[in-house]
Amino acid sequence: MDNNSKTTRGYLPIQIVDAVLIDDPAEQERLNRELRGPEVDNPKIMVLRYRDSHPRINKEVEWFAQHSSLESAINDAAMSIDWEGYRFQHQHRIKKSVLESARKRLLSSAIRLRQCTNYEELHGVVESALYSLEGAGELYVYDVSLRIGSKLGLFPQKVFLHAGTRKGAKALGLTTKLSWLEMDSLPEWLRELQPYEVENFLCRYRDRLVSAMSARAS
Repeated sequence: MDNNSKTTRGYLPIQIVDAVLIDDPAEQERLNRELRGPEVDNPKIMVLRYRDSHPRINKEVEWFAQHSSLESAINDAAMSIDWEGYRFQHQHRIKKSVLESARKRLLSSAIRLRQCTNYEELHGVVESALYSLEGAGELYVYDVSLRIGSKLGLFPQKVFLHAGTRKGAKALGLTTKLSWLEMDSLPEWLRELQPYEVENFLCRYRDRLVSAMSARAS
């Protein structure tokens, strides 16, 4: 084996052409800066790597879909509780009092949520219920809506934007004036993912996209 096939910090690398892709995000970003990876010429490699990483977002969606009731899903969605009883990373800095207030508001809106026929409508109900609740920003509204939508079988048909996804979208030269992206506005290689997966991909890979697209333009 050559040097690119050795383990790095205990992670088993996957070799694609002359680049090593590993599971440690910090180490991966360091390697990205040092090595002009194959994603510069073929960004689809990042999508393949994303899929191979078995992103937690898919487990999150499946877990909420399996909740016994809508009220149970609302409770865990609002409190940001995962399948191990821990707080989801996106919401680890939000005060518990804010989450409790959100839970009460959303449980009071359970009938309206149950009547929604698509994700966009559901997102609007969640946004309206949490309006003026300090600490419940756009990412929280999106995450909670996706979790509740998973229970109801309602998933985004557009890619919703927040700070992280906007950075990834801008790196691809996409307009971010609206609060979402239409799927047909995305590069063809990115349309292989579901809209909620695209949101997760753009957020997780935002720095890598910036690095790859900058190198591609140089």
